[in-house]
Amino acid sequence: MYVGKPQYYHDKKAFGYWSLPFGESEVERWLEEQMDKAFEFYKQEIEARDWYGLFDYGDVMHTYDAIRHVWRYDFGGMAWQNTELVPTYWLWLYFLRTGREDVFTMIEAMSRHCSEVDNYHFGPLKGLGSRHNVRHWGCSCKEPRIAMAGHHRFLCYLTGDLRLLDIFEEVKDSDVTMIERQQARNENNPNYKPGARSGPDWSTFTSNWMTWYELTLDETYRRKIETGIQDIMATPFGLASGPDYGYDVKNAHLIYQGEVENTPNQHLQICMGAPQVWLELCDMLEDDSLNLLMERLGAFYYLDKEEKARLTDGRIKNRPFDWPRFATAISAFSAMRRRDKALAEQSWKILIESVWQDGGREGHCMQEYAKGTDGESYYEIPWITTNTTAQWCLNVMLCLEFIREYLPRDMEELERWMMQE
Repeated sequence: MYVGKPQYYHDKKAFGYWSLPFGESEVERWLEEQMDKAFEFYKQEIEARDWYGLFDYGDVMHTYDAIRHVWRYDFGGMAWQNTELVPTYWLWLYFLRTGREDVFTMIEAMSRHCSEVDNYHFGPLKGLGSRHNVRHWGCSCKEPRIAMAGHHRFLCYLTGDLRLLDIFEEVKDSDVTMIERQQARNENNPNYKPGARSGPDWSTFTSNWMTWYELTLDETYRRKIETGIQDIMATPFGLASGPDYGYDVKNAHLIYQGEVENTPNQHLQICMGAPQVWLELCDMLEDDSLNLLMERLGAFYYLDKEEKARLTDGRIKNRPFDWPRFATAISAFSAMRRRDKALAEQSWKILIESVWQDGGREGHCMQEYAKGTDGESYYEIPWITTNTTAQWCLNVMLCLEFIREYLPRDMEELERWMMQE
C-alpha cells in the first residue's frame, strides 16, 4: 500500500491538526514512550484476549477489571468500545505521525469493524450507531456519534476504498433519523420538543455534512453547517452555552433554550471528536468563527465556579465541567491563540497529572499478573480504560502541536514544575 511520509501529511494538514514526534527533550520522549506503550498494550491484547471473529475483530474493549484480570465482558454497558471517545481518531492520527504498518493494520481493522458492525445501514435507525455494550448492537442508546463519518474518512481517503462512500451516504442525514426517533419515543408527550446537543450531536452532524459536502459540493450541507455556527455564535457564551438545544430538522437551526445547569453533557461535547472535526472544518470553510468559539471555550473550561458565575452574570454557576483531561486539546488551542502561558501550563499539568494519578510515574507500564503452566507470563495495565487512554493519547498529540514550547525539558524539572501551584 502506498502511503506518504508523516512530514508530508503534517505539512498538508491532512485531517486537521496533530503533532510530529520530534522527541527533542526528555519530557517529550517520555510522552512519546507513553503513547507507544499504550498502543503496544492494545496490540498485544488483541492476541492475548482473542479479540477475533466475524463481529468482533477490529474492536477493542472498554474497561479493564483488575480484580478478575479480564476486560469487563458482562458488566452493564461496557465490553466493546464501539467508537466511544474516538479510539478511531487516536489510532489514525498515531499512524499519520509514525507511519507504522502495524498501527495501520490495527486501525484499518477498527474502521472496517466500526463502519460495518456498529452502524445501522437501513431501516428506521439508518445512519445511527449502537453505543458500547456487551454486544455491539445491544445498547438502547442509538446515537449519531457512533456512526460519525469522521471515524472513517481516514481509511477512505488514504486508500480510495469506495465502500466508505456508501457509509457516508448513510450518515449524511442522521440528524433527521435522530429527530424522528426522538419523536417516536415521545409521541404521547404533547410538550415534547426535539433537541440536539452542540456536542456530540451537532458536532457529529457537522462531520457528516462536511464529508458529504467535500465529496459532492452539495451546498445544502455547507449551509447546514453555517446555520449551526451562526446559531452558536448568537448565544451569550458560545460553545459554553447550552449545551442542550432545541433542533429544527427542517432548516438545521439550533434553538437556544437558556443555560442548562444540571446537564451531564458538557464534557461529552468535546470528547467524541468535536475539536478534531471543528479544527479541520474551519480550514475547509475558510471561516474563523468555529476557531473563535473553541478559543473561548478553551479559556473558560478550567475557570473556578466563582469566576464562571462572574463572567456569565450567574447564568453558569453550578454546571459540572467534568473530566478536565478531555478538554486539554481545546484549552491548548486557546492558549496558543491567546499566547496564554498560564493556560498552556495548566493544560500540560492536567494532562500529565491524569496519567500519574492512574499509573504513577511509569504511566502505561505493563505488569505481570500470572504465569501459565508453560511458564508464559501474562501482563496487564490494571488501571486502564479505553476511554481515558484514547483521549489521553489524542490530547497529547494535539497539545504537542499547539503548546510544545511550554513543556519542561527534563524529568526532574517536570517533577518540580508539577508540584507548583
